[in-house]
Amino acid sequence: MGTKHNGHLVGWLEQNKKSDDISLGAWGHNGVKLPGRLVAVIPGSFGLTWALSFDPVLRTSAEYTSRSERNETMLRPLVRVISRGSSLGCFRRTQVDASRSRRHVLSSTRKTSALQWSSASLHTSIRAGARLADVEAETSCSYLEGIKKRGFYLDDIYQHVKLDGVKDLKIVEDGKHLQITWEDGHVSRFYSMWLRHNCHCGACLPHTSTVLVDFTKLDENIRVTSAKMEGDEVIVVGWTGENAEEKYHEGPILTKFLRYHCYSDAADKQRREQRAMPFFEDKTIPVLEYNDVVNSDEALYKWLNALSEQGICLIKNVPLNKEEMLKTAERIAQVQHTIYGNTFEVETSPDPVPENAAHTRIGLDLHMDQIHYESPPGLQLLHCVKFDECIKGGENFFVDMHEVAKKFKEDEPEAFYTLTRVPSTANTVDYKRARPAHVRIQRPLIAVNHKDEIVSVLWQPMLIAPLQVPERDVELFYKAYKKFYSLVKNYQSMYVHRLRPGDMISFNNRRVSHGRRAYTENGHRLLQGCYINASEFQSKVQMFHNKYGGGRWPVRNGSIDWQ
Repeated sequence: MGTKHNGHLVGWLEQNKKSDDISLGAWGHNGVKLPGRLVAVIPGSFGLTWALSFDPVLRTSAEYTSRSERNETMLRPLVRVISRGSSLGCFRRTQVDASRSRRHVLSSTRKTSALQWSSASLHTSIRAGARLADVEAETSCSYLEGIKKRGFYLDDIYQHVKLDGVKDLKIVEDGKHLQITWEDGHVSRFYSMWLRHNCHCGACLPHTSTVLVDFTKLDENIRVTSAKMEGDEVIVVGWTGENAEEKYHEGPILTKFLRYHCYSDAADKQRREQRAMPFFEDKTIPVLEYNDVVNSDEALYKWLNALSEQGICLIKNVPLNKEEMLKTAERIAQVQHTIYGNTFEVETSPDPVPENAAHTRIGLDLHMDQIHYESPPGLQLLHCVKFDECIKGGENFFVDMHEVAKKFKEDEPEAFYTLTRVPSTANTVDYKRARPAHVRIQRPLIAVNHKDEIVSVLWQPMLIAPLQVPERDVELFYKAYKKFYSLVKNYQSMYVHRLRPGDMISFNNRRVSHGRRAYTENGHRLLQGCYINASEFQSKVQMFHNKYGGGRWPVRNGSIDWQ
């Protein structure tokens, strides 16, 4: 069957009634029937979509003519986009620039040359940036090869997926779920929309981590109607929806992707066991050498591991200049800028009214830095440049705040949950400092996730602003705050260290609070410091776990991440 455009047939489509296979082509002005190579075809259903490739149609498009109502001859490049209408074989056409070469059109990522095909029963789009060449290649080879060409086969992760293969595929609950039984006996059940969201085809996932699934075109009750293996590593899934623009879609999903992201209770439990923070009775600070850390990935991984598992590590013999501190920090990531700049110094100020209590000799209670930020710094590095031996005091001490919060939850559950519910305010408001600042945020001091696990503790009593909450919560907050404050103040399980020139103490600012004992005036004490973003730190930990640590999940780092 075909359709006419100004008196000339421009496309034809035939279905073999015995095999249900689809043929597709175009008509030239001389009535010659030109077969087209299919870009995409899903046999066996009238409610699907087909599209011609550019070869041979575009290559000879200048030869095809059609006449307008005014009988003017016009060049008409045939079939850029073919859309099947409500009846079989009813095409409409969209023009393309016939002057472009085939190579140019196939490699272009401009919106005007993005292939789109649609029908009353199916809408699939390859948007700008999803190349026709990618789609054609994926249909001419296996889905697995296409996924690898688009960079979505993540070897660094999937090499650690313990996978013996798929034993059984079963569509259950009338297509609401796809159930996979793996060779090791583990069972995964994936919701139909979850699977559709994670389709690995070139239209939905043209590049790594670029998901282009348009939910406005999906039926909220979409069903899985087919699932079959392509080799050992790909499941090809078909979805059907009735009350949306997209009536049918078919695409591949990697089996290793599914096993890695399985959300069964058993898989979730295993991940959470790896993510749980360990706590240590022995409060000995791990120690590494500067030369090892900057020159060896093995030593760098030890540093990352210590910061992830224990929250603290000492690097010794760091050269006494800021550049070497930054060089060490940037083994993990670029430093995080704050209102203090990219780096800062801690030493006694001659100013009678210094802008920060750290620039005095007074003792500093346990605190975390910069909790007034939406994303407080992750790691903090303090590099000792000068600390005269004649000075008495000045030792630093460190407490694992997640360890304290865990005890608080066990001993004072009512007060604990008050601090997870009632928000306090932290701020730094100073218009006279070198870098004027008015930074303010309101949120609870403690956060738990949907599994009631502690994911964040924020502690800086010196930056707590006046409480602004409903009146009924004011008394409840202060009673709970006093209990937690007292527990922190009197907590005995801590790390203690007196820094010496060349020492660089590094710690997770989202987990470990730090303080300083008062010190005497006779001598010079100078520390240099910088911060690293929590997410960038966690990224580095995960990459090194994948490279050296068997692919395990990193311990939570206190960054309000609910995983």
